Amino acid sequence: MNRIIVEIDNEANTKFFISLMKNLKFVKSAIPDKKKSIEDLAPLSEDDWIKPGRPATDEEHEQMLK
Repeated sequence: MNRIIVEIDNEANTKFFISLMKNLKFVKSAIPDKKKSIEDLAPLSEDDWIKPGRPATDEEHEQMLK
């Protein structure tokens, strides 16, 4: 599964984009995030890193380096 982060400039366009995504059969979920930008994303907590049975993703490795 892949995750894509999209930044949209206003609320009306955001709602329109979400409604379009929900109508695509291959999109598993389309959930608006209340954070204002990618920089507002919280880093992984220590509990997030301890997930037995699952290797870390490339994105998680990059976050760990930051």
